[in-house]
Amino acid sequence: MKLLQPIRLGRVEVKNRVVQTAHSAFVDFWQKGNDGARYIAYVERRARGGCGLLILTAMHVHASSQKEMHFVYDAADMAPKYRELSDRAHAHGARLVQQLFHYGATGKSEARDDMHPLWGMSALTSSQGETAHAMSEEEIEEIIESFAAAARIACENGVDGVELHGTHGYLIQQSFSPWGNQRTDRWGEPLAFLTAVIHRVRAAIGPDKILGLRISADDFLSGAGGLGPDGLRDVAAGAVATGHLDYLNHSEGAGGAHYVRAIGSYRYKMGEWLPYTRGLKEAISGAIPVIGVGKIPTHDLAEQALKAGDCDLVGMTRAGCRTGGAILAGAGGGWRGGDPPCILGRGAARGA
Repeated sequence: MKLLQPIRLGRVEVKNRVVQTAHSAFVDFWQKGNDGARYIAYVERRARGGCGLLILTAMHVHASSQKEMHFVYDAADMAPKYRELSDRAHAHGARLVQQLFHYGATGKSEARDDMHPLWGMSALTSSQGETAHAMSEEEIEEIIESFAAAARIACENGVDGVELHGTHGYLIQQSFSPWGNQRTDRWGEPLAFLTAVIHRVRAAIGPDKILGLRISADDFLSGAGGLGPDGLRDVAAGAVATGHLDYLNHSEGAGGAHYVRAIGSYRYKMGEWLPYTRGLKEAISGAIPVIGVGKIPTHDLAEQALKAGDCDLVGMTRAGCRTGGAILAGAGGGWRGGDPPCILGRGAARGA
């Protein structure tokens, strides 16, 4: 059964193809002074259930990226929490990847401790009606370095790698999208910011750690300042051409109202986005593994997608809710009872 076969992401072997994609769960893990016990237990339970790759809840990389009840990490505070989290997940053979992001011109600045305005590539007006400050050259450099610093904190304390969050309308997606980037300087080139972040993060974590990228396969904005599937495949190809990425992940849309469409529900068929996954694989000529996502709740569908060549790993974040956790049990005995691989607990809000 291919679902249970190991796969290499760069220099790191993952024991099977089952992936927990990043989703909002217990964000107080990043709050200074919080012991992180709830999130550590949550992740360990999924690792114990047999999930091969666990992509952690998105981590804000800079103080200019905040939201109510979200927290900007403190390096000294995070080091012991990451070490405990990594030790407990690794004890069950799982690999951990920390997703990194910056909101950019998203939301409202009232959540920021310093009450400074939103930072964006351009002076966009957010969906909540606030106009962002267009970052200066120095501020862009500061944000690029903040991605590297956050990656370094995670990887130096046992985490196996990081994933750059380039979808859901946040800063990285803004940087390569016409609707989000109207700059006329060198940062107006669509791939300039993304490739700079990729190069800097790889230099920070070294060659032995995993570096992934998540982008939209369709931004739902064709003809409205978006790129559509074809333009996003070009972005994927350009990012992979840096030679520094170890896998590609995807979602859909550009955040906000698009979540209801991007995140699978009973309204939509199973495996709806797998043709888009295949499109990304074809765009990069299979250079690195691609994770398939979007309402893949059964091992049968996951196995079918892998054998068809639609994807190389499968995001099954919510699968345990639908099947009672028996994803790996039904896939040939990889799960031996006890905790299932994919159990969503309280505080888990979004992921696909």
